[in-house]
This record gives sequence, structure tokens and C-alpha cells, in this order.
Amino acid sequence: MLNKKQIAAAARKILRHSKGLKDPKLMHPEREWVIGLCVAVAIFAVTASGSAYTYWQNKHLSAVVPEGTEEVVVYRESMVKEALKRFGDRNAEREALMGTMTGMSTALPAPAPETEASSTASSTEEAVVEVSASSTEALEP
Repeated sequence: MLNKKQIAAAARKILRHSKGLKDPKLMHPEREWVIGLCVAVAIFAVTASGSAYTYWQNKHLSAVVPEGTEEVVVYRESMVKEALKRFGDRNAEREALMGTMTGMSTALPAPAPETEASSTASSTEEAVVEVSASSTEALEP
């Protein structure tokens, strides 16, 4: 069995041991922050220098096309008419498909005739009834 002297010696040995080298695998928040900030600054510096280099290389380029290099565009009326016909056919087909999918016609309804407000009503309630009656008549098909 262990006596008091042996326990005290083991405790001293453990306490003295902790004054030696520290475990390098422990988390060190200060070190981690410094490493993170250094990596962020390095990425920023590389990106900034690359952008500056690209800017300095391309800042003298102009958007003006030198004369003599322009292409002559040939207008072919028959091709344009054929393309317009194809697009018209596609649009008609799409309209027909959209009408069958929704079950409604895709044509817009005719606008309702505008009614002018009249001041012939003797009270506000009668005016509201006149306006609401005329608006429901315009909505009915």
C-alpha cells in the first residue's frame, strides 16, 4: 500500500513536470488569430496585386475599332422574312399551348368604357351605388 511520503513524491514529480515543455497540440487562441489574420492579409494582397497588374496591363486599350477593320453586313431580305415567319409561327404555337394549359384565352379583354362621375346624386350613398353599379356592369361579359 502507498504511504503518505510516496503520494507526496508522486505529486511533486507531476507538478514539477508541468513546468517543462508544453504540448504543441493544444489550442492557442492568440496564435490561431495571428495565423488567420496573416492568411487573410496574404489573400488580400495577392488579389489586390493581381487586380492592379491586370489594370496596368489593360488601361491603355481603347474601345474604338481602327478604321478598315469593319465588317460589311449583308442584308438578305428573304432570310429576314423567313425568320420573321418562323418566329410568328412559334409565337402562335406558344399562345395556343398556353391557352390550353390554363383553360383560358390568352387574349386580353377589351377595355371597359370609361364612365364619368356625375353630380346628380343627392347624397354620397347614392353616388357610391351609381358608381359601383356602373363598374359591375362594365365587368360583366
